[in-house]
Amino acid sequence: MTLPASNIKRRVIRSGLWVLTIRVFSGLLGILQVFILTKLLLPQDFGLFGMASVIMFALMMFSETGFESALIQRNEDIAPYMDAALIVQMVRGFFLGLIMVVVAPLAAWFFHEPKVKILICVMALHPIIMGLKNIGVIVFQKELEFSKLFVLESLVAVISFATGVTVSFFLRNAWGLVALSLAEAVSCVLISYALHPFRPCWKFNQAQVRVLFEYGRWIFGTRIMKFLISQGDSLLIAKFLGSVSLGLYQMANKISQIPVLYVGNPFSRILFPAYSKMQEDLARLRDAWLETIHFKTFLTIPLSGGIFILAPEIVNVILTPQWESAIPVLRVLCVLGVVKTIGDFEGLFRAIGRPKIEAQMTALRLVLIFTAICPLILRFGIMGAAYAVSAGTFVAFAVAVIVACKVLNCGFGRFLATIMRPMIAMLIMIIVLELVRNVFHSTTFLSLALLILTGGFTYIAVTALLDLILKDMKLKKLIMTFRSAIQQKSEKEIPC
Repeated sequence: MTLPASNIKRRVIRSGLWVLTIRVFSGLLGILQVFILTKLLLPQDFGLFGMASVIMFALMMFSETGFESALIQRNEDIAPYMDAALIVQMVRGFFLGLIMVVVAPLAAWFFHEPKVKILICVMALHPIIMGLKNIGVIVFQKELEFSKLFVLESLVAVISFATGVTVSFFLRNAWGLVALSLAEAVSCVLISYALHPFRPCWKFNQAQVRVLFEYGRWIFGTRIMKFLISQGDSLLIAKFLGSVSLGLYQMANKISQIPVLYVGNPFSRILFPAYSKMQEDLARLRDAWLETIHFKTFLTIPLSGGIFILAPEIVNVILTPQWESAIPVLRVLCVLGVVKTIGDFEGLFRAIGRPKIEAQMTALRLVLIFTAICPLILRFGIMGAAYAVSAGTFVAFAVAVIVACKVLNCGFGRFLATIMRPMIAMLIMIIVLELVRNVFHSTTFLSLALLILTGGFTYIAVTALLDLILKDMKLKKLIMTFRSAIQQKSEKEIPC
């Protein structure tokens, strides 16, 4: 028996509030981490760690099974599949670690950086340890139990933060970042078994693996292409421009992706299982998708706009003057913060059992980016990489919107109407912030905080004014839905 759409909506929003609460904590912790580590370490240290991380993430993406997504999407009891999935996960982790050790000398030769060899060898422990993680925590995402899932992630964030900062304080080099990564893996494994009761029986069923692989193979292909998109720019910058440029680019990318990391990605994790529960009802799924877009754009568009206009203040206050070269790159990459969070195509296409469409859209984005990125890097440096990634992502996004509207039988005008109001409010907010920032004669924590408050107030005020003009109280409806979701705490769990 399936719950009514209104109950699912409240459940999703309540899960979203859990996510936002924990993500605010994680975001503040992340900002503090960046603030401290940029004082203790040099851009070159971040660049060295970035080189080692690129190798690790490359191997992880090129061995992605897609089993987790397959388990979440299945409308049946997934317990019989867990043993086989865990065994495959452990074997994968062991071989990833072994391969990292083997390719470490080649990576040092490719990057022209001998120091990166030993870093990669030590970081080979990360995938081996992560292979032991309790597969049972997948149930938390499948059943929208995000309070438990984000207890796990918050504890892991605190432990890795404390470890990384402590080691960086004493060593003052890239080994502090390596320690942070390994502490993250160890704590994740230990806490996952403390939170979920699943214990393996070590039964391996080839038929079950084939069933999961049939769905997961498209996820595998998509993840490879997404790795090339997300890390290919870093690889090319490291190859042609060196570790300092890589450190500047990755820091700009990290700040520009705050809306994606702390709003877009968490809600994608919620919406994939929620959409999966509505995959048989196209009308409900279409309405849920449009409501989701409105909600996410309401939150993420002002964040991206604020980062764009306040980029100099953010860099000067949170980082140090040696990071000022990252400001123009940060502003270009802010385009991604808007585009990546609007459509949520990943969760949508996977939920309806058509991950092939997601793979095709990702392939288009990959081709667009890498057609332009090399000549632009050679001509404009790290700015060229930012231009290529942002432009390619925007074009691929436009195509994906058209495909999604066709699949859901949704008029393109309805989609535009959903995002237009937040876009107008964001543009007015940017104009106001540009005028107000001239009042401050110096950049301090206080002036940055006042600018952020001014931007937030302007955005809310303009949104409310547009509601009155258009006689459609979307902001009020959003607040009422929040209130309903919070008050109905006694609602039963959604059945699998």
